[in-house]
Amino acid sequence: MSAPNKKNPGKRGNAPGDGSKPSQTQPTHHNSSVAQCTRLLARLREAPITTCEARRVLDVYDPPSRVLQLRKRGHEIVTVWDRAQTEAGVMHRVGRYTLIKEAV
Repeated sequence: MSAPNKKNPGKRGNAPGDGSKPSQTQPTHHNSSVAQCTRLLARLREAPITTCEARRVLDVYDPPSRVLQLRKRGHEIVTVWDRAQTEAGVMHRVGRYTLIKEAV
């Protein structure tokens, strides 16, 4: 008996990457690193932000990496180390990021 002729037998028929065309209802990549950088830069234009705030408010999973990406694009961002208490009451060393100068 031969196996069915599927491009990727480990994938569900409706899963992305199964060889079919994407449907109109598939979600966009709203939380890609590019989207996270865009949200973080927009927020930095308004005021400084801590690592904890970026995670909680902006849904930026890894703020230090996104800040590094923004710096590599030419944005001047400084980090000041601080201590902050989380919602669980635990103290952490966190970075507070401030946009000094945007890339031209």
